[in-house]
Amino acid sequence: MTTRDIPQQFRAAQFTQSGGELELRETRMQDPRPEEVVIRVHASALNSTDQILRHDLLPGLEFPLTPGQAVVGEVVRQAQRGEGRIKEGSHVAALCYRGGCAEYVLADEWSVVELPQKLRQGDEMYMGPIFAWDMSRVVISHERCEEEHKHLGEHERKLIREHNERLGFKGDGCIVIYGEGGFVRLAIDSLRAEGVKRKMLVVTISDKWQAKDYGVKDDEMMRANDNNLREFLKKHGGAQGVICTDMPREGFEQLLDGCRYRSSMICLNPRKDDDMTVPIANLIAKSISIRGAPPLSHKDLERVMRLADKQSVRVPIHRYRFDQNEMREAWRKMEQREEFEAPVIAMEERQDGSMRM
Repeated sequence: MTTRDIPQQFRAAQFTQSGGELELRETRMQDPRPEEVVIRVHASALNSTDQILRHDLLPGLEFPLTPGQAVVGEVVRQAQRGEGRIKEGSHVAALCYRGGCAEYVLADEWSVVELPQKLRQGDEMYMGPIFAWDMSRVVISHERCEEEHKHLGEHERKLIREHNERLGFKGDGCIVIYGEGGFVRLAIDSLRAEGVKRKMLVVTISDKWQAKDYGVKDDEMMRANDNNLREFLKKHGGAQGVICTDMPREGFEQLLDGCRYRSSMICLNPRKDDDMTVPIANLIAKSISIRGAPPLSHKDLERVMRLADKQSVRVPIHRYRFDQNEMREAWRKMEQREEFEAPVIAMEERQDGSMRM
């Protein structure tokens, strides 16, 4: 396909109102900005972050809204002004931050990378959007937190160490992955692939899956609502970092009780339209920071995609067709946390190169 073959209309999955169902609708191609590429989508993924769109949680967004934070596909129009890294015909992974669940998508060249060869076909290709969005946010968030601690002065390090000793936290502490399902396992595998040496524990919010499903031992996992959660974390030196693949609600106060002084918590996903009640005393007394994932550049994506390729990181996926009923089923299962697998929307091609369901 060449630039002149890009259709003016294509299909996209859209929410047309707050709390509404996904609808497969015709939409028009917007004029790309000079720094944007046009991508013919091969696969996108539905993600808990997309609940921000469905439930109208972010001011300034207007319906209709298309979910899909990341895609893999082929560039059919390169950026007219930019670095010139990404050429027409390139097989890429891209962050689009919304709009990915469509036949075509626009993406800033700054957030587009070429796919490693092994991730261009088969199941590995369909894992691409998960690596680009979920794995990247886990890896880069952890790195940013570690970098902050490395840049502390010796006097501040001493004060932090003394604070933690008074709280009963010994050693360097542990990393906690809070949530359930396949994204917890991906977070653990991602940090292991990066070479993280700190102990990793799972704080799960359901009994659907066992410790072995997450790749940890039985004594490395605990339910969020267990009354012994604080002591469980204290035994491992306290949580220096918490990565929440799900919104922290159950056991939140005990989780913060088990966090070290000057620790950090990264929240990656909301849960429907629920509010999060934060026990403020712990945040103040322990100087705990709670934040979202940092912005990701193409350099971050390149490194994470290479890491996934080199370390043979794999994520369980459930492939759905680009069909209204199937996408609604995928959304329901994702929002209700019914499956361990990540929901991936797969496009297929007609003989003429355009898309079919």
